[in-house]
Amino acid sequence: MWRFVALLLLAAPVAAAPPAQPCPSIDYGWTVQYPNGLVASSPITSVGYDQAAQMLYVAFGPTMTVFAGVPLGVMQSFQNTRDPLALYNTMVVPNYHALLLLQTNNCPLTTENGSYLWAD
Repeated sequence: MWRFVALLLLAAPVAAAPPAQPCPSIDYGWTVQYPNGLVASSPITSVGYDQAAQMLYVAFGPTMTVFAGVPLGVMQSFQNTRDPLALYNTMVVPNYHALLLLQTNNCPLTTENGSYLWAD
């Protein structure tokens, strides 16, 4: 009988580890959201900016594109625009590198020395 109880105790489920912190995380910055109706036919739902890391996060619904080395003025332009898609296509895409992201949590991929891997 004691062996059975000991087996039950050993087979008891172990407490699960807390879920991993999802990316992106902005340490110092802000986010601008574009609600439906504000901008006609724009697929961009929000733009976030991490001022400390100079990272721009552009959300297209559930998918995200992240750019490195983006100056503060670009995010300020997103805050004031009524056409975020045009701003994205003219100011961001031709001038900054998109980062390669891990699909499960949108974390930027890096090499062993910490440099980012580019998607473009």
